[in-house]
Amino acid sequence: MAPGLNEKTVREALHGVLPASTENTIMATLAEVWTQQGIEQGMEKGQTLHARQALRKLLVSRFGALPAGLVQRIEQADHATLDGWFEAALTALSLESLFPPG
Repeated sequence: MAPGLNEKTVREALHGVLPASTENTIMATLAEVWTQQGIEQGMEKGQTLHARQALRKLLVSRFGALPAGLVQRIEQADHATLDGWFEAALTALSLESLFPPG
């Protein structure tokens, strides 16, 4: 949802322009869309959190304690990057080969 766009703002924009029944139908539909978007965003955040945890667990299991900078890098990575690192970590010979110094 766009910043500043909320139920009150939308109702005010629709009020007086549309009949009340149409306004209520639009609001119900928007509520469903916004709810679904919230669910999807929550699921995506949960999947990314799980991917971070799984990657850290794999790396610690294979290579021992992780440097703080690497932990921070993992915490800032998006889901696609985490998935790529996880796949590569399965066969990496060392942390340095997986995450070359910058």
